[in-house]
Amino acid sequence: MVDKEIQTTELIKSEEESFGKTLDRGLEIFFDVLARVRSNGGKIIPGAEAFKLYDTYGFPIDLTEIMARKEGFGIEIDGYEKELQAQRERSREGAKGILIEESIGKSSSDFVGYQYDSVETAVTAIQSDGEKVKIVLDETPFYAESGGQIGDTGHIIFEEDGTRVRVEDTQKQGNCFIHIGVIEKGKVPVSFNSVVPVKAIVDSERRGHIKRNHTATHLLHKALRGILGDHATQAGSYVGPDRLRFDFTHYKALTDEEINQIETMVNRAIMADYQVNSELNVPLEEAKKEGAMALFGEKYGEKVRVIRIKNPDGSNYSIELCGGTHVNRTGEIGSFVIMSESAIAAGMRRIEALTGGGAIEYLKGRDKLARSLGNILKAAPEELPERIEKLLERNKELSREIGELSKLKAIGQVDDFIKRAVDVNGHKVVSLDPGADDRGQLMNLADALREKLGSGVGVLGSVIDGKVALVAVVTDDLIKTKNIKAGDFIKKIAVKIDGTGGGRPHLAQAGGKSPEKLPEALKETVRVIEELLR
Repeated sequence: MVDKEIQTTELIKSEEESFGKTLDRGLEIFFDVLARVRSNGGKIIPGAEAFKLYDTYGFPIDLTEIMARKEGFGIEIDGYEKELQAQRERSREGAKGILIEESIGKSSSDFVGYQYDSVETAVTAIQSDGEKVKIVLDETPFYAESGGQIGDTGHIIFEEDGTRVRVEDTQKQGNCFIHIGVIEKGKVPVSFNSVVPVKAIVDSERRGHIKRNHTATHLLHKALRGILGDHATQAGSYVGPDRLRFDFTHYKALTDEEINQIETMVNRAIMADYQVNSELNVPLEEAKKEGAMALFGEKYGEKVRVIRIKNPDGSNYSIELCGGTHVNRTGEIGSFVIMSESAIAAGMRRIEALTGGGAIEYLKGRDKLARSLGNILKAAPEELPERIEKLLERNKELSREIGELSKLKAIGQVDDFIKRAVDVNGHKVVSLDPGADDRGQLMNLADALREKLGSGVGVLGSVIDGKVALVAVVTDDLIKTKNIKAGDFIKKIAVKIDGTGGGRPHLAQAGGKSPEKLPEALKETVRVIEELLR
């Protein structure tokens, strides 16, 4: 119970942090939209933009309406409803799966791919447009995409005239295995009244890679539960010839030590060369009693296929319900390496990994990179972490020194800025482009200006990386006696550069998308301050 409480607390914390980041980004998008609408002289936020805030950033339409009203804007509700309905239609279409002609939908196939890579069989349904073709066979060795494993590829050869179809994918609808491909040679019949014999040949090399990756996901699942705990269960996967992807439930990022332990446990199981057994038509309840792992949310029939990886003493090292293709012994996997571990949602992690030759090539690439870095830094591979850490620390020191020098330089420049100030009712107003190269330099100049200004307002703006950056400062006396706040008036100036901004009373920032309008915006500063000081 204590472990569950800790896991729940961590999960809630991670969800809060994730939502906070999404909310911040959503607010940024919201104010960008306001700026665009305002620059075009409008007062209504388009429905498509409101829907984007809902669909991507989780902003309910009610919340968007409240924020818009606060800024003096409205929402195009009809447009929002139209986008919402369109999404519902897309969801319904996406749920339909592969759309095929009725003749194909009524056909069925016997899958014999667990035993064979190629068989002589017959066509039961066909659909072709002259080049692209969909074929259903009486018996097929081709595995159809299911349970995270992608469909087989290969060839179907028509025995009568040698017509050759390259199968690029295999999908399943009910009991119907649909072989999707292109005609490489000859012409397929679009209708037939007698048996059409063909030879179906799976790309066995590609399937071998898939087998290695699929059995590796079972070993990975076992290792995750062993290292992280029983809460780490499979939540999805991708099994292809090039790599494997495994999604699982866990509330925080894995440490380097945990990743190393997981890799080690999987590779030990590979080196142990455990027997991998498959059994068809096992009663579901019987398999569950034996401890078989089932994928959450997956629908199973009364009879299932069970994959058992056996210890030398005959006990189960791993047992899962699975319809995919697998190696006969774990040693066939060769090797296993984790490429990445990342978050895909709150409480959900993803591992991407390689096996066999792919893992070896990946490790060779990392070794080559380490040797290259070693040559550049004049260090042995094992010395690289320490050497890089020292370089980063030195870089930080140099950055601090540059920052201090920038501040000293800024103080010297500020004297010239103040000489160019405009007097507004006895208060200095500085508004100019200092030609800053980055925001850090602009902020240093603004801080120095506020310290030396005495009584007044300053707005500095420069074009940085193709966009306008503005910084506004106000001295304390004007904040207290005149209620002039940088965070308020900078918004009015930012409109001139098709942007938005905000901040605190004494210092605020803004950004805009129209560099050519910067001179106009800087002139606007004096007019805005004159109004505030009346």
